[in-house]
Amino acid sequence: LGDHARALDYLRRSTRIDADRQSVARTRVLIASQLRASGELDAAITELAEPLASSNPLVIANALEERAQIRQTRRDMRGAIEDLRAADEHYARLGIEYNRIDTNTAISRALLALGDARGAGAAEQALASWRT
Repeated sequence: LGDHARALDYLRRSTRIDADRQSVARTRVLIASQLRASGELDAAITELAEPLASSNPLVIANALEERAQIRQTRRDMRGAIEDLRAADEHYARLGIEYNRIDTNTAISRALLALGDARGAGAAEQALASWRT
């Protein structure tokens, strides 16, 4: 917990020994998350190149969600919203509603940060429909 250097070492070692390309791509998303948490945003973006080019829609969605968090950290709310909406589309096609709650909550917060209360309200309405 909080030891990003140790986590990065472990995750990078995992990418070297894992033969499954999709598993490695998922691990690269985790590496990007650790890099973001460490403030290494450019390195985190670079780490997402392979997952974003994956043939696995879940890996792509996870990578888009992570890139959105990096963009939010950089105060690029419009780019974050674009990534979150794209991730949400992947989750919707896969039928992964739990992840959609996260993406729609993040979209709502980003829209509020931009001063778009109407858009944020629409995202909140979508969330309400899942709660019932």
